[in-house]
Amino acid sequence: MKVTLNSLFAEFGEELVRRAKANAPGDTLPNSISYNVSTNELDVIMQDYGMFVDKGVSGTKTKYNTMFSYSNKLPSISSLEKWAQGKGLPLKDNMTYKSLAFAIAKSIQRKGIRPTLFLTRPFQAMWKDIDIEEFANEAIQKLNKEIN
Repeated sequence: MKVTLNSLFAEFGEELVRRAKANAPGDTLPNSISYNVSTNELDVIMQDYGMFVDKGVSGTKTKYNTMFSYSNKLPSISSLEKWAQGKGLPLKDNMTYKSLAFAIAKSIQRKGIRPTLFLTRPFQAMWKDIDIEEFANEAIQKLNKEIN
């Protein structure tokens, strides 16, 4: 029975990852999304910051309906500096990429990150569409094929 459930989880995971990749912003995050099926469990794997992009992060001024929030911590300055350099963002007079990254980090801290729900929405839609009786029947059919 384990193999049967794992194959059903794999089908669900494949479709979920396809939909999440189509909705995820940027280039790096969509390419990092994958899934892994282990003993009766489906894990979605992605860049660490993906959950913050999906669920959002409340800022010190702007609040979102999320469990994540900025308080006295800033987003990673070094990551933002690399991102800004990679994008070739223009610098104003006497500005360095590090000072630009700091300004962006302060803005993110205040405004937060609006939830995109790139993973949550497809998961909820797919979960809602699962017919438990049909799921059980499909599992039984696959098990019968494996036995016979």
